[in-house]
Amino acid sequence: MVTIGASVSSSEADRLAAKQFFNCVEEAVFRDDQFCTEEDRRLFPSKAKIQSLQAAYIVMLYQNWEGSTSSKGRIRRFRYSTVVAVARDVGIRHARHEIYSSAAFDWQEFILREELIRVILWIFLLDTAFVIFNNVPPRMAIKEMKMSFARNDACFQASNSETCLQQVMISHQEPHLLSSACEMICNRTITDGELTSFGHLGSLNLFVATSAIHSMIFQVQQSFSPQLQLGPIYNALANWHLLWQRHIKVDAVMRSHEATLLTLDMTRLWQREGFSRFAPEYWMLASMLVQRLDRSEQDAIEKSCEEPEVKIEPKDELLENYDTDMRQVNSLIAEFQKVML
Repeated sequence: MVTIGASVSSSEADRLAAKQFFNCVEEAVFRDDQFCTEEDRRLFPSKAKIQSLQAAYIVMLYQNWEGSTSSKGRIRRFRYSTVVAVARDVGIRHARHEIYSSAAFDWQEFILREELIRVILWIFLLDTAFVIFNNVPPRMAIKEMKMSFARNDACFQASNSETCLQQVMISHQEPHLLSSACEMICNRTITDGELTSFGHLGSLNLFVATSAIHSMIFQVQQSFSPQLQLGPIYNALANWHLLWQRHIKVDAVMRSHEATLLTLDMTRLWQREGFSRFAPEYWMLASMLVQRLDRSEQDAIEKSCEEPEVKIEPKDELLENYDTDMRQVNSLIAEFQKVML
């Protein structure tokens, strides 16, 4: 935590000092006995195991943000695969909340479950970030994410057991699983009842959902007939937009980042909406990728009908090279901006 905090400090001296420790902290975390030792998968993971997974995620984050080119490549190609393996050893199926009641509520157990859920969600988000920005095949499958959504920030930020329980009881407690929710939004238009049920998910969970759509787009692009498989993704994009609009209406926490900065004192700035507030931009990018993929397939079909004897070398209309730096996706986004202008 000290290393990642110093790496984004406003002080240049702090940032330079942090970079000197990047690699040695990485080595210490990934060689830690708790991280490397496999526990009994049948049992809920220990707090120390969850903390070791959190530490590994933080290392990947600061190296991917601020590390050298070689460090970024090492994280993307080697360290991340190890973290995914450890997450599976811990047991993604353990990342579930119970149906809580006032008669039996253990705050410390709730915190531990929420921490496990959130760290696995963030690991999944890093997976989709590599898909989006580096064109790397996903290493986590959406169908394996048979886990609970994260609780809303009011529950997670509660300062005591009573406040947390109060927030838990007034929020929806339907046992929705991430994998099932992704399948549902792909299959059909969601009903008003489902919109009400899922409208409380919050920006983090919706950010995970729109990132999962990017993972699906990558998989579809690898098929030989992508146009035939775009229907579920169009459904997912339309349903996600409905859920986000519902989220904005019902979630009191969802407000302007700048306005919140003016109304909160310094000790509460950590309660602001985080990076997940940019989820609509990921949705917009996914929409444009799908439209371009769909259009390119239609153009190829029409051209083959006009000139059936001419053999055309197939071309990737999205990202041609795999496991690259961000320049390739930056160029693609710049093309989209020209079209929008």
